[in-house]
Amino acid sequence: MGNNQGWARKGKTVCVRGDNQGWARKGNTVWVKGNNQGWARKGKTVWVRGNNQGWARTGRTVWVRENIQGWASKGWARKGKTVWVRGSNQGWASKGKTAWIKGNKQGWTRKGKTVWVKGNNQGFARNGTTVWVRGNKEVWARKAKSMCDYIRHKKMGVFVYKLLMCAVLTVSAIAQLDARPTADSLPHIIFIVADDLGWNDVNWRAPDMHTPTLNKLAQSGIILNNSYVQPLCSPSRSAFMSGYFPFHTGLQHGVIMPQQQAYLPGNLTTLPEALKTLGYAAHAVGKWHLGFCNWKYTPTYRGFDSFLGYYNAAEDYYTHHVGIGYDFRNNKNVDREDEGKYSAYLFADRALDILKTHNQSQPLFLYLPFQSVHGPLEVPEVYETMYCSKTKNESRRTKCGMVAILDEAIGNITSYLESTTYMDNLLIIFTTDNGGPVWDAGNNWPLRGAKATLWEGGSRGTGFIYSKTLINNKGTVHNGLMHAVDWFPTIMSIVGGEAPPGIDGVSQWESLLNGSPSPRTEFVYNIDEMLKNAAIRSGDWKLIQGSPASPAPYNGWYPVPGVDDAAQEDEYQPDDFQLYNIKYDPTEHNDLKQTYPAVLAWMKARLEEWKKSLVPAMFPPGDPASNPKNYHGVWSPGWC
Repeated sequence: MGNNQGWARKGKTVCVRGDNQGWARKGNTVWVKGNNQGWARKGKTVWVRGNNQGWARTGRTVWVRENIQGWASKGWARKGKTVWVRGSNQGWASKGKTAWIKGNKQGWTRKGKTVWVKGNNQGFARNGTTVWVRGNKEVWARKAKSMCDYIRHKKMGVFVYKLLMCAVLTVSAIAQLDARPTADSLPHIIFIVADDLGWNDVNWRAPDMHTPTLNKLAQSGIILNNSYVQPLCSPSRSAFMSGYFPFHTGLQHGVIMPQQQAYLPGNLTTLPEALKTLGYAAHAVGKWHLGFCNWKYTPTYRGFDSFLGYYNAAEDYYTHHVGIGYDFRNNKNVDREDEGKYSAYLFADRALDILKTHNQSQPLFLYLPFQSVHGPLEVPEVYETMYCSKTKNESRRTKCGMVAILDEAIGNITSYLESTTYMDNLLIIFTTDNGGPVWDAGNNWPLRGAKATLWEGGSRGTGFIYSKTLINNKGTVHNGLMHAVDWFPTIMSIVGGEAPPGIDGVSQWESLLNGSPSPRTEFVYNIDEMLKNAAIRSGDWKLIQGSPASPAPYNGWYPVPGVDDAAQEDEYQPDDFQLYNIKYDPTEHNDLKQTYPAVLAWMKARLEEWKKSLVPAMFPPGDPASNPKNYHGVWSPGWC
């Protein structure tokens, strides 16, 4: 007997007791009890529990639980040859000979005779005779067909795993050897955002539009048929940059106004900041619209190495004035040299300068949010004359010209890319930021509604991806459900990086690559407590609460101006709830809430669950300190 401890052995039985602990052994049976811990072994059955941790093995069945991690259903289970494992924001699953393995923000997959190994921020995988290696902040590298050894470095130590000794390395195997992944093997990413481009504002849907470059890229890439954005500018851009739904960042109401102390919260990791940890150069060209009252909210303080463009929502395409102030910057400097020049030319030229001067051995992230085709309706007349003369409606003709110059600007960039080796390791992402504004000749036909509404016409976005080398199923249409928040984790998956934990986005890369089902089954269009409206999509169902077009009165279906000017307006009366099946009724003609009360109740419950995580809207009154008169007539940071 020691200090508060004791042992006793009787025959084959041992009883041990410590401070608040106890052990007992009887025959082949062992019980162990610790401080809030317990173990038990009976015959071939073992139960183990540690400090907030637990393991259990019953026959051929195993349950495992770790610190602040939970079981799927009841946790991890292995029955026969079936294993389910779940960790903190991580998951594994094996059924039969198939296994999926996910490590700490890293993942591997095992099927059949494939082996995945996870080490401390490092991992190796062998698929039959194929080897992939992943290290900390490194992408997979495919090695020799008959590679034998896997070496893992763990801080100060080196662990060598010799999984297979090979007899011969064939010539074909040697040809498959790639260098260990380095920064120069990571793909270049160009993320293009068209402003206010409607569902029906591109030529593959609207013959009156002139978009040969976009057509070529989209039809040679993957058209995204169910890619959703937010109904307005700032919310979508916050989703792109942060991976969070706007109602989780405070940007769910309206857009950031020039006089407001509103911004993308500074505690959030932005996409360029995450990419820079992998060695990327990051440049932004175009519209920011995520806050500027303090320098720390501006692009070059949010992860970008350089910025050319403007801070606010919209401005004159030539003068770069919005309201009473000038708004055009080259990094932090006011750029007066570009006053009088049409913005699409400026942004394309800056993008080309970046591409031409960039060292291609460093991966590049180029964020290119054009001003086009947001109002005001302005374009050099030649574009209307050359490409849009058959369009009868004057406003639509100007919009057509604006789309044409956007297409030309992108074409100038891609023509240069095709003349270089950039295209050998490049992904182009193209998306709008919201639906088209029908009051400014934008068009979303046959979808209902417009920009600023919760109808499909406000948030179902035109988009595609293109790559010469990185995608297999070129020339296809992807119908999987996507949302703007998914671009952050998708891009990080592409480059082998890690998205911040807890974001709303999910990686769509495997789905895009293989045409497999989308990992997304649900998203929130928006929750705006100030307008008292909200909408959610779950599976094929969409629930709208409150007026979907508040405050804009655009609840109808709007044909192309000049083709059929008779807008279809129903006798819409705002109801508390509306229920639509978007798969069978994408134009939202048939409210099914009376037909499917059980679905209605379920969707209401899902929406209420999301509302629990709502943060207050960041929509303060205008601050007089923002007045450009205080900054020599320029919209400038420094007043919050």
